[in-house]
Amino acid sequence: MGYTHYFTVKEAIHEENWNALVGDVTAIIENSEAGIAGWDGTGLPELGERIRFNGVGERSHETFHLSNKQDMNFCKTAFKPYDEVVTAVLIRAKYYFGEALSVGSDGYWSEWQAGRDLYERTFGEVAETPIVREEVIL
Repeated sequence: MGYTHYFTVKEAIHEENWNALVGDVTAIIENSEAGIAGWDGTGLPELGERIRFNGVGERSHETFHLSNKQDMNFCKTAFKPYDEVVTAVLIRAKYYFGEALSVGSDGYWSEWQAGRDLYERTFGEVAETPIVREEVIL
């Protein structure tokens, strides 16, 4: 086991909300100093019909993958620097998707501080927890 975030898209996401999120993910990545790459830790992130990225090189772990269709997924970041982007994206996705997205984590909301700071720096608003319940998932 490792530090993991869990997320389920419960219903198809409206195209308008999806496109807004993709644009905002671009802004999140641009405001992060973590270094973001494609799914395998090289190249560029995918930001279109799906959102797929990882950290760079040895700072990568598992791929973050989110789509606008019903899907259950997780991303084990092991607290590597790109975790701040993963958590900021999940906060923003919850903002757009509401009840259509369920988010859980092995960590507490307090452990999302870097992602919260990135979110607030990017959007100029207070980050609200997307976590379904405040407990560690084992």
